[in-house]
Amino acid sequence: MATGVSSGTRIAFALFVALGLAIFMLLWDSQTIGIGSQATSAVLGPVVILPLLAIGLGFIVDAIIQQFSCGKIAWYTLWKKALTFPISFWCLFLVLYMLPLLRWPVEGLVQSTTPAIRRGISSAFYTFWIALYTQSIHISLAQLC
Repeated sequence: MATGVSSGTRIAFALFVALGLAIFMLLWDSQTIGIGSQATSAVLGPVVILPLLAIGLGFIVDAIIQQFSCGKIAWYTLWKKALTFPISFWCLFLVLYMLPLLRWPVEGLVQSTTPAIRRGISSAFYTFWIALYTQSIHISLAQLC
């Protein structure tokens, strides 16, 4: 029997996904983790790995929410919706690439660290807010039975 999902549960799940993706970008862009050269890592993390993580986490969270809300999971519908997650991240990093001045307000708060860590913090900041917004929308759509 479907019991529904409280707003607190929806917020907790959305925060879980947003924090997870933001921590990944913090570690990736601060060069704590990475693959290959710096140029390869700069493209691979935000363009390939982050969207794949977003699809995976978003799909799992949406499935849990839909199971609680509806009592059953529409797998194919959830999969199609989860494939839209990367669009917001691709747009975000395209804008950050084209307008690096958007990073300055966040990077300006932590001047005593290395440039890689400042870049990681600004990437994590923007990733958190985009992920929170995107996941909140997807959770609300997952509740439609």
